Amino acid sequence: MRRIIALCLFVFTGIGFSYAAPLASYLPENHAYNPNIAKPSSILGFEIGDRHPRHGQMLDYMQTLVSQSDRMALTEIGKTIQLRKQVLITISSPQNLSNLDRLLESRKIPFDEKQDEPLVIWLGYSVHGDEISGTNAAMLVAYHLAASQEASVTDMLEKTIIVMEPSINPDGMDRFVNWVTTHRGITANSDPNHIEHHQGWRTGRTNHFGFDLNRDWLLLSQQESQNRLKYFHRYQPHVLGDFHEMGANGSYFFQPGIPTRNHPLTPKRNTELTQLLAGYHAAALDKEDRLYYSEESFDDFYYGKGSTYPDINGGVGILFEQASSRGLQQETVNGLLTFDYGIKNQVLTSLSTINGSWENRQQLKQYRSDFFQESEKLAKKEKFSGYLVHEAYDHYRLTVFLNKLKQHQIKVYPLADDFRHNSKLYPKENTYYIPLAQPQYRVIK
Repeated sequence: MRRIIALCLFVFTGIGFSYAAPLASYLPENHAYNPNIAKPSSILGFEIGDRHPRHGQMLDYMQTLVSQSDRMALTEIGKTIQLRKQVLITISSPQNLSNLDRLLESRKIPFDEKQDEPLVIWLGYSVHGDEISGTNAAMLVAYHLAASQEASVTDMLEKTIIVMEPSINPDGMDRFVNWVTTHRGITANSDPNHIEHHQGWRTGRTNHFGFDLNRDWLLLSQQESQNRLKYFHRYQPHVLGDFHEMGANGSYFFQPGIPTRNHPLTPKRNTELTQLLAGYHAAALDKEDRLYYSEESFDDFYYGKGSTYPDINGGVGILFEQASSRGLQQETVNGLLTFDYGIKNQVLTSLSTINGSWENRQQLKQYRSDFFQESEKLAKKEKFSGYLVHEAYDHYRLTVFLNKLKQHQIKVYPLADDFRHNSKLYPKENTYYIPLAQPQYRVIK
């Protein structure tokens, strides 16, 4: 009887054991951090990787960092249908943050990119709400940038603006967290058949309306996308990292994707720069002896995705795909995959994106400048000067269409007089002209 009681007590005392890796294991080695900056666990109540935090918990931590660090600012860019806040975290030197409006205004197109202007890097995490390793990595990257006391970080931030969207799909994120939290046990279950790894419909991938937000950068059919896009064009990033998850039996993917699946409007130089930055991701993962691949899967064709919309707007978009544990851990063809392992990969490539972009900042700035100058030249080579858009019967349809063009920074002009072509009359009241000769030539095409 005593033996049975002793065994039960032993099992009970094991309930509080954490499965998460300690904070230091996610971050660069031998790095000095400001002890006055809060660590994630002090706000969340658990270590990153031990549980799946809700959107509100993540937001609490980011707001704490902003209150403690003069390197960070938080901008609410809108709300989801379920009224969760969409936020951007801007990270730079205190001086840059105090002059942010002026710095961003100077980068509006058309422009002449100056080599002394700041490098702009956008990091977007977990557009699919159930691909949540990205959001967890965002908290760690934010802590690293806010608390680091290393000269390499402070010097970089003097000439760099990092804008982070830690949760692109808050409604989907919380739907997923509710599922895994409801179905997880005290002991992590790695069986791929366990219910924790198989969400019921509707999954956390999509937003409130069941729409995939990673198909909406062009369509702009969803509120979240519309809220986001005006800030994308405000920041005009040189590089955008788009952090996802894929099936559990993969490893880790980063672009370039399959070479034959690039859009013909994307300059070849874009792929060259993507390949250049890929060397930094490979080095970061090699150092940790982690599996990865590139150029064997995924496309860079449809401009409605987060990793490709920058490619048609003068930036370099990069897709990252981490094999998903879905729950806390899962057995795969590559062995046991844990949640914290996936988070660490996303941290590694977030930092390699920053490092690679910083070390190649002049090339990235030159590319952006060349992109828009070449767009104007290509427009002049066309056999026609632009498009006439005419809609006499459906004013709402016309208004919505013109608004979408405006959101994509496309210039549209009403006619000053009626126009007649091939015996057809286009009244000035409901006809608009879209010239090709403008910076957004490629988006128009």
